[in-house]
Amino acid sequence: MLETRTRITLLLPAPTTLAQHYLVTDVFTELTQVCGGLTASSDIPPVFGGWWYDSVQVVEDKILLIFADAPTVSTDPDLLKYLDGLKQQCQDDFVQDIIWITIEEINRITAGDPP
Repeated sequence: MLETRTRITLLLPAPTTLAQHYLVTDVFTELTQVCGGLTASSDIPPVFGGWWYDSVQVVEDKILLIFADAPTVSTDPDLLKYLDGLKQQCQDDFVQDIIWITIEEINRITAGDPP
């Protein structure tokens, strides 16, 4: 049996202050409520890095990688509205010009799962 879900991938700056850790906890709590759970990389120490060119030099960021599987299709207007708000909130809270959120439709194998 298959279950269709939408995989949300969210890349956040790895928290470096207590306030940022609280912000990450808020994002985790909200995504868990919306999706029923999530998976995240370690943030102490951060295990992912990102590199980008800011028109003058290459900049490296320490990244927190978050996956959550929403129980809906990727074209669901409510999901897209929620993700637009989450992206803007994260950009504001983490003081970032751009926060990356991507989505892809997935099919989860459910054989043997409890009803």
